[in-house]
Amino acid sequence: RGVPDSFLDTLERVPKSELKDTDDDVCAICSERFLSDPFPLVVRLPCGAGGRGHRFDLECVGAWLRVNSTYVL
Repeated sequence: RGVPDSFLDTLERVPKSELKDTDDDVCAICSERFLSDPFPLVVRLPCGAGGRGHRFDLECVGAWLRVNSTYVL
């Protein structure tokens, strides 16, 4: 069973100003550049190397977390 929508509401949002238009700045699920969307909604999950976390399109990670309560990577 996945997480409730209220959990998704608590995920840290990444400001557009922190995003870069590079091949390295992509969603870890769909591999799309965040800035290919004029209004990106990017969240950071609190895990990953160096404590920086991984960033995802909320639409992608939200669909995963609604079904699975485990980390996507």
